Amino acid sequence: IIPELAELFPNIPIIIGNETIFFTYAEKECGCAKNTNNLFYVNVSDGVGAGIILDGKLYKGSTGFAGEFGHTTTDMNGPECDCGNRGCIENYLSLPSIIKNYSKRAMSMGLPPAKSIDEIAVAYGNHDPIAVDTIREAARVLAFGLYNVITLLNIDIVIIGGGIQKFGQQFLDEVKKYMQPRAALNKMFERCSIAFSTLDNSGACLGAVRYFIDNIMTLS
Repeated sequence: IIPELAELFPNIPIIIGNETIFFTYAEKECGCAKNTNNLFYVNVSDGVGAGIILDGKLYKGSTGFAGEFGHTTTDMNGPECDCGNRGCIENYLSLPSIIKNYSKRAMSMGLPPAKSIDEIAVAYGNHDPIAVDTIREAARVLAFGLYNVITLLNIDIVIIGGGIQKFGQQFLDEVKKYMQPRAALNKMFERCSIAFSTLDNSGACLGAVRYFIDNIMTLS
């Protein structure tokens, strides 16, 4: 894509990135992680992606694909993922997976499947047992994955964004609860906070513009 665009616009700098990467940069520059040097942003929507800030800089990896958090393994004997791996976090945590897992539980009890994630969010807020069990599993898996990230990278703050925020503070508290027994074993957890994103849906655009200004645009 970039060569074709460069041919069309030879005198204009071009950068291509995904939504999660730009959300991550926006969180660092304008969100609740402002001035944070080590940040892990998780975007839970149709899939599960992540962005990483290390030592104040966006970490992209050697080929630009760093942050495939959804395809890290939480259960080596778990269900097969589309990527070919087994037990990927995305199979438990993405919004389509939550709908699928909720519906499987509901139908096993003779109840109708969920039509949307909003329906499950309402049921969860009303303490419906099936919704609570489903979201509790998602929170446990997320906590498991974040524990590994924090242990590996010694992150200052974890920010959770995307459609998963529909489940509110109750979900965030569940994630923190599942991390507490492990956190007691390691001092690095004492300084790492976990929070929901405070940016709205325009966060990706904000991050893209800010990244361009900070890293590409020069004044002559």
